[in-house]
Amino acid sequence: MSQDNVLGSADVLSRSPSDTHSALESHSVEKVIRAALIGNIIEWYDYLLYGFAAALVFSKVFFPTLDGTVGMIASLGTFAVGSIARPIGAIILGHLGDRYGRRKILLATVIMISTSTALIGLLPTYDQIGIWAPAALVFLRVIQGVSVAGEWAGAAVMVIESAPQDKRTRWGAVLQVGGPLGTLIGAALLALMSLLPPEQFLAWGWRVPFLSSFLLLIISVWLRWGLEETPEFKRLEAKQQTARVPLVKVLAEAPFRIAIAICATLCTVAGVYVINTFMISYGTTKLGLSSTVMLTAVYTSNIVEMIVLFLIARWFHRLSPATLNVIGSVLSLAAAAPIFWLVETKNPVLVVAAISIGMATVAFSYAAIAHLLPSLFPTSTRYSAVAVSYNLTGVIGSFMPVIAATVFAASGSSTGLILLFAGIAATSLFGSIAALILTQRHAYA
Repeated sequence: MSQDNVLGSADVLSRSPSDTHSALESHSVEKVIRAALIGNIIEWYDYLLYGFAAALVFSKVFFPTLDGTVGMIASLGTFAVGSIARPIGAIILGHLGDRYGRRKILLATVIMISTSTALIGLLPTYDQIGIWAPAALVFLRVIQGVSVAGEWAGAAVMVIESAPQDKRTRWGAVLQVGGPLGTLIGAALLALMSLLPPEQFLAWGWRVPFLSSFLLLIISVWLRWGLEETPEFKRLEAKQQTARVPLVKVLAEAPFRIAIAICATLCTVAGVYVINTFMISYGTTKLGLSSTVMLTAVYTSNIVEMIVLFLIARWFHRLSPATLNVIGSVLSLAAAAPIFWLVETKNPVLVVAAISIGMATVAFSYAAIAHLLPSLFPTSTRYSAVAVSYNLTGVIGSFMPVIAATVFAASGSSTGLILLFAGIAATSLFGSIAALILTQRHAYA
């Protein structure tokens, strides 16, 4: 029996018109997408808030006894802890999602994310409780990292397993709108709080965006509470065909699919870290551009990305997700040099255009992965496989700003950065082509 047949022997799901009709009868796809979208919004809202606070606030509030530079390193170190925790969370939550159902774990992850984020806004300072303050911060950051690891994977699996076969790419693209939307909401709230006098912002203003997560918690629980389990998982459970240890099963039977998923997703994750995260530092410290110009570019690029995602959902949804990912990888590869050349002009308009172009090209791959990754794995191991592959890519991506800075220091010009971004896009292209070949032979979703 072939490897695909071994993986798919229990996966007699989502392939026939009757299955599609059943999915439509037992689910309102719009209800599922709203419930899934809120988690994606919260995930990126949290990312922006914590990153901003770690860079500007936490060293003063939680590490005041450390030297300025050392305090900053300690503060940013708490940010990195969340990334380190993500693979652990992916293994745990992916296992539970494959064993006990998508709905239960999705409800748990959004509660964990929102609560831990909001509790950070209530933490006492170092001056109030001493070493327990940074210890509590690290603990809550670990909870964030663990819960985020299962959130996107569960949302993608829930949407794809609930949607009819011919609309899965469309609804997967709509799910991804939560990324730029969450970033923009967080940025808007931070911009509002930054209008406060510096003393007030440091005393209480930074806490307001974190405490707002209590509101997001109420909304997300309300949206997710009434969801049913996906039809595919119900059938799997009814036949008692859930895998005992899903990740071990997929690693034993098809480890190359995990590798392909990581490669295909690389541009979506690592590329964004280069275009957005690293580019702010590069523009301000190396090119002498103002932070206002760079932040405007980031905000604008997120709006552009959101528009492109909607257009893809409207006009390109009939393409297979692997084909869409190939297009995105090719566009990103072609845009690698122009992006950095335009930024180097130091013209504010061209800088904004360059980063927006970069995010627009990545958006094609970003739109595809919510359907592509679930299509690579059978229902019995899908949550675990998607969570682990996506979060391992996230760990790689989190190191990209440091790698990019090192490459620039070594090359002394943007040539090294162009080659780095092109290498990321080329790796995604390779993974996308491999995924296209695999899914043409046998797609599981």
